[in-house]
Amino acid sequence: MTGFYQSTTDVVRGPYDPVNRDFGRAVNAGNETNLGGTVRVTANPMEGLYTRADYTYLSVRFDSEDRTLFPEDVFWTPAHRANFLIGGRLPGGFGANIGASYSSETADPESEDREDLSAFGLLHAKAYYNYRNFMEIWAGANNILDVYYETARDYPMPGRFIHGGLSLMF
Repeated sequence: MTGFYQSTTDVVRGPYDPVNRDFGRAVNAGNETNLGGTVRVTANPMEGLYTRADYTYLSVRFDSEDRTLFPEDVFWTPAHRANFLIGGRLPGGFGANIGASYSSETADPESEDREDLSAFGLLHAKAYYNYRNFMEIWAGANNILDVYYETARDYPMPGRFIHGGLSLMF
């Protein structure tokens, strides 16, 4: 379990102009406070099987004297994030895992109507072959269900993404 608190004074930001969709000159914007925590549980219930789950809560507050330039307190930060992974390793070096991640809705300070970015859940998988803990050949897929999501307004994240590689461990 991890807890954290961060307080920053005199944060420099460029005020956002939603009409021209432009960041202006950098100014001393105010103070920012981050408070939260993460809980992670890892288990190996039997030989070759592993699981991991984690949850993070994050509260970001932004205080500014000039609410015309910085009207919102929260900047694109989901309050809740969670991940789950289950995997197995077979004798002979073969293995696979499947995971899921969730991010709660996110306040969008750029939206004129203050519409939040939607919550989303993703599914990922990976298969691999590990040779003598020296070389690993792997293939994986992220966002298997091809979920449309944004982490910032008008910047869609990748859909289904298949990737692979070769890792050498020294």
